[in-house]
Amino acid sequence: MVSILLVDDDVSTLGILEGFLEDHGYAVTTARNGIDALKILNTRSFDLMITDILMPDVDGYEVIANAKIKRNCPHIIAISGGGSGADKEKLLATAGKLGAVKTFLKPIDVVELVNYIKYELELKLPAV
Repeated sequence: MVSILLVDDDVSTLGILEGFLEDHGYAVTTARNGIDALKILNTRSFDLMITDILMPDVDGYEVIANAKIKRNCPHIIAISGGGSGADKEKLLATAGKLGAVKTFLKPIDVVELVNYIKYELELKLPAV
């Protein structure tokens, strides 16, 4: 089973994505901010991390950078809805430069997200 760390300060987005991913058979752990995500990453390993970029205190860039230095770095997907005056495409392009292998604009097409996980990640994981 693919284990996913889902990080977003938007409780609504977090709940929708968590429910949808769990309905598709994924083991999901949530973090409501970057600080909690860093704490979780220090204690557990994941196959995939999906992180928002714009969050207070610790943003998604810092979460990605910390995940990338882990021995068992998870596959990373960055998501963003932008913010006041923020260019969503630039935010996600920067996340890609930091190590995110896929990016999604909010609102996220959950079918596309699950298809990506299924065909780009799940099929490449070793059988347990």
